[in-house]
Amino acid sequence: MAEDGETPRVFYFENEEKGEYWASEQSAVKRWVELPIALDRGTLTDEIASVTA
Repeated sequence: MAEDGETPRVFYFENEEKGEYWASEQSAVKRWVELPIALDRGTLTDEIASVTA
């Protein structure tokens, strides 16, 4: 869980058809892939404006 003001972290991993997946940070580093979720909102806004214009 992210603290206030902290960027949350998102991971993907192999689906083993379990209801929940729990891992320590040490084991997650070996099996899970972290997805970057930082966005350049200026670029995104420019792209949306060009599509809707």
